[in-house]
Amino acid sequence: MIKPEKFETGSGGFVWQNISSDSIFSDLRMHLYYAYYMQTDSSWAGSQFVNHYNRIYYVESGEAELYFNKQSIKMRPGHLYLIPPYTLNSHTCSGKLNFYWAHFHALVSGDLDLFSLFAEPKEIKANDPAAVQSQFDNLVESVARHPDKPSEIFNRNSLLNQLLLPFINDMGERLSQADYVGYTQFLPVLQHIQNNLASSLKVGELAELANMSLEHFSRRFKYEFNISPKRYILQKRMGLAKQLLLLSGLSISQIATSCGFPDVYHFSKTFSHEMGRSPKSYRLNYKK
Repeated sequence: MIKPEKFETGSGGFVWQNISSDSIFSDLRMHLYYAYYMQTDSSWAGSQFVNHYNRIYYVESGEAELYFNKQSIKMRPGHLYLIPPYTLNSHTCSGKLNFYWAHFHALVSGDLDLFSLFAEPKEIKANDPAAVQSQFDNLVESVARHPDKPSEIFNRNSLLNQLLLPFINDMGERLSQADYVGYTQFLPVLQHIQNNLASSLKVGELAELANMSLEHFSRRFKYEFNISPKRYILQKRMGLAKQLLLLSGLSISQIATSCGFPDVYHFSKTFSHEMGRSPKSYRLNYKK
């Protein structure tokens, strides 16, 4: 891509300095999977989640509890909740609960999720509850009435950005230049993983690519991305497997090979553990 000059001159001799692109936020790619207004009760309970997407909740009335590895968060009326991928362990509700939810990804270079990189589960009190509720209402209506309309996809991303702004503000205050440098240092490794999911990816080989020892590489990778190299590779393989199961006519054996598994047995066992159902069941239940 051709970048504009740092300084430019317009008609009348007016000179301005262009704003430089940000190495993370300027390349952000958003996609909303679904949004819904839920009225539930004590039946809203679950555990052993393995979600590859982000969640954002807004509670209208009632209370519930979200459980993570190192903390629990009580859901309360008038509050927003951001839940990054792979962080939610379980949730419970003891009474009536009315809330909005949306599932989405927010990808940056290397196809990593922004909130996996730099965020933790977070509760924020809504400054304008009426505005938040209106934004969620518009999201839910758009999903229900115009799921594939290009202008509505654009509109949903705009609404989602508004809902996420308080979390971005909070995250931005805690981000340092070191976070940016560490992230960009691993970009060649992330791209190598993305381009070689069908191959046998060894952490030692990735460490060599990054010019680090195995121990140092594993420690730095976990520090930068809040996920181990092995877990990250598995996450990308599961994401590819889901796409191929739903969007291709490949057999499950062929998908296993395309995702870097030695045989269909190991693929099916791993997929069932991660997704909570077999590849065949996943395809039958979700393929249109």
